[in-house]
Amino acid sequence: MEASVAALILVVSAVVLACVVVDYAVNIVEATLNTSNIPQLARLREMQSAFLNATDALSNSTLPAPSPFPAP
Repeated sequence: MEASVAALILVVSAVVLACVVVDYAVNIVEATLNTSNIPQLARLREMQSAFLNATDALSNSTLPAPSPFPAP
């Protein structure tokens, strides 16, 4: 039981850390390019929001299926 709790905490913390890193990278890119209308950055923000707000998926012990990326 303790091992599964530790594994769950590790996974959750890794996802949160990845979201923080992605948010930092997006902010750096936006500051460097001095623009906020890049479609790829909007998609990254949507994915970050989906990961951070997926509390119902964690309570059901399932993760939502990722949506396919839009065709370029």
